[in-house]
Amino acid sequence: MNFLCTDTSTDAMSISINRGDEHFAFEAVGAPKSSDLIISHCLEGLQTLGLAWSDLSALVYNQGPGSFTGLRTSCAVLQGFSLVHGLPCLGFSSLLVLAQQALAKAPHAERFLCVLDARMGEIYWAAYEWLDGNWVLHIEPRVGDPNSIELPLAWQAQDASEVWWVGHTHLESLSNLQKAHPCLHLNPHASGLTALAKLHGELGPKATWAHSGAAVPLYVRNQVAQTTAERQKAQSLS
Repeated sequence: MNFLCTDTSTDAMSISINRGDEHFAFEAVGAPKSSDLIISHCLEGLQTLGLAWSDLSALVYNQGPGSFTGLRTSCAVLQGFSLVHGLPCLGFSSLLVLAQQALAKAPHAERFLCVLDARMGEIYWAAYEWLDGNWVLHIEPRVGDPNSIELPLAWQAQDASEVWWVGHTHLESLSNLQKAHPCLHLNPHASGLTALAKLHGELGPKATWAHSGAAVPLYVRNQVAQTTAERQKAQSLS
């Protein structure tokens, strides 16, 4: 199975294309707004690997949550590729991408609480468990104050060291939680999408954590920015 994967969910952009066990990778910082950069390097990767569009099994994208502009850019580019070349799209949550990357670094781990900076004093978070070769979603992606994070009930009676905190664990608002849990500071990357796409191909219908169809972002926050009046009100209350 060959996949073209793009991730622009944060301030870093990454592309991963595979031809079997051969890989092309590209990454850049501060690039998610540039659709031209994504397109040119996707084309470069296909040429480098000697792949035609018809050789691809799917176009894979990070559906979010994450950067509002970045997510829309990646989805727009891949949806265009999909319509022109008749290829299916597969989307995965940025928080599941973090869990997949963490599993690659700590294969003995099973439980992952994944967090990303959501700005405006909030974080995105979700809880996943690696069980019998498949991902189990315990808490779906959500946004909120860092103090709102809670472990799934099934995990609360377990040793805290069995739950890994993954993602933007460097955030000061999470410092108290870092003391009780092993942490991995990671950014979502297209290589994690490649691994999830391959797993999805192997599991088939059992892979319920994939979104197939049109490339569309996943928004868990209805309000992506504050008005001037809202910012001034927040400052007056602080």
